[in-house]
Amino acid sequence: MQVPLISNNEIKELFDLSAQAVDSLGCDELPIVLSRICEYISAYDTMMVYAFVKDEVPQPLFNNFKIKEINNCWVPYFEGAYLLDPFYELSKQKVDDGFYHLRDIAPDDFFESEYFNSFFRPTRLRDETTLIVNLNENVQVHLSLGLRDNQASLTTNDLHRLDLIAGLLIALTRSHWPDIKPDQPQGIGRVGAHLENAFSLFGSSCLSERECEIVRYILRGHSSKSIARLLDISPETVKVYRKRVHQKLDITSHGELFSIFLKCLKTTPVGSTADPLTFIKV
Repeated sequence: MQVPLISNNEIKELFDLSAQAVDSLGCDELPIVLSRICEYISAYDTMMVYAFVKDEVPQPLFNNFKIKEINNCWVPYFEGAYLLDPFYELSKQKVDDGFYHLRDIAPDDFFESEYFNSFFRPTRLRDETTLIVNLNENVQVHLSLGLRDNQASLTTNDLHRLDLIAGLLIALTRSHWPDIKPDQPQGIGRVGAHLENAFSLFGSSCLSERECEIVRYILRGHSSKSIARLLDISPETVKVYRKRVHQKLDITSHGELFSIFLKCLKTTPVGSTADPLTFIKV
């Protein structure tokens, strides 16, 4: 695909920003310049940077959000909502460095999911593309670009231009954050591992193993058809399981399921091997 030609002035601006980025390596200003570069060549208008470290909760590194967006998105994300993020799921697959577009990796019902309604809509986020940079086998840095301006429109050329400068951004990211390490020592008590374990055990005291599996897919934004395909069962069977889940948990909607799940993450003691539901009144 051809990218529309840009003027000499635009080329100069891009090179000037790149030079600023090089000059800013090791300084607090570097993420700001990186966001300016991405915003200059695409419609994206916000950026958050965080690190996924094995068995840890994500480490926040930078954001240029407004206060409301920080309260609605940034804080809850690092408290545990990241477990339902398609990019977190992608990070566990050890993918190559590069840009990944949300609409290419998200489950089929993600944009109707409670996760999307609770964390995307309140912050006006309409689209997202993330640059994944592997620092080593245990650490990834994610530069997440968000589209929040209701007047802006993302195009395929925006995504292509980002791909063209991915090498520059990857090199700058590696140079700026070369030695991200776990916040806590190895072993019991690692919060990320604890939250992942709580997610796996959610509902296990009252739901069957298959029902728990389906609950995890629902929370991530999969439709009945998608779940059926992944588990090699019929969509009708998935619907039966979903009905049983609602009956056993005494809920009537996905919103209630999502709310209970988030409450469980906050109340389950670190290191617990019990169903998180046992620590709250459902």
